[in-house]
Amino acid sequence: MDEAIAGHKGSANDPYILKRLKAKEIRLYHGFTDDDEFYIQQVIQLLIDGVLPRPTTKKVAEALKKENEPLRVLAILRRDIPRFSSRPRAHSKARAPSTRVKSSSLPIC
Repeated sequence: MDEAIAGHKGSANDPYILKRLKAKEIRLYHGFTDDDEFYIQQVIQLLIDGVLPRPTTKKVAEALKKENEPLRVLAILRRDIPRFSSRPRAHSKARAPSTRVKSSSLPIC
């Protein structure tokens, strides 16, 4: 068994999804675009890292058990796992500090 599958941190559904995404019919399918292949690799990495929520992986695993067509597998992934950016998101800490003005310090007109 692949070490990434054996040593993952996620839910019990993660190894099944990883196995399906690393299967020959997905890896060797020529109908995927470069963007599709990149997306699948990102999903694989999220599964290895164990960061996908358990309800999401459960929903995806149940849907994949009913589907063998590579393009439909991709559609299930895109439907249930949100698109993520390759660049890090800006957090609220990165914003400039805001200035609060108390109403008691405003002059009364």
